[in-house]
Amino acid sequence: MVKLSVLVVDSQPRWEYRYLRNALAPDPGVDLSCMLFHPNIGTGGGRDYLSTFPGSREMLTRYDGVFLGDSASARGS
Repeated sequence: MVKLSVLVVDSQPRWEYRYLRNALAPDPGVDLSCMLFHPNIGTGGGRDYLSTFPGSREMLTRYDGVFLGDSASARGS
């Protein structure tokens, strides 16, 4: 079975982030990675959380889909 590799990024666990995570996590056809950028919340925990954003184009292009939430507000921009 071919799995889709999906990255979900947001500044905090807003309802859109939680909806996507809860919809994709139990799907056996999805390899899910999640990341939270909020400085006061941290990066999240669990087996599907990343501690850092993919640092190169090669690392980012391994994902079939990337969902970007409101991550700019966490950096103050």
